[in-house]
Amino acid sequence: GKAVHENKVKSTLVVSKTCNTTGYWIWTSQGQMTWSEGCAKCVTSMKENTPVAFTFCKELSEDQNVEIGEYHTENGSSVLRPRDVKEWEIRQAAIRNEQLSSNKVVLAKALA
Repeated sequence: GKAVHENKVKSTLVVSKTCNTTGYWIWTSQGQMTWSEGCAKCVTSMKENTPVAFTFCKELSEDQNVEIGEYHTENGSSVLRPRDVKEWEIRQAAIRNEQLSSNKVVLAKALA
């Protein structure tokens, strides 16, 4: 695949024909992409408009939330939508509820 980054078209997928692994990508219920083998590292956005990196997975880390979508044409315009809207809604609601729950304790202590 290709992507435009810093006004240049760049390859976005590197294929190795000499890879001797049975590993595969796992897309977690929290929207994280991690490799099935080795230590638990997730695809992580380091900064806006920069290539992604791999860092140790952290729960509720927005910079590790990966969504997969497809472009659809509606009324002559391209619209990007989640691959499965219902799954996306469920995932986003679960992430939001976990964030609210985990931050409730911190907020209660701050207000006490």
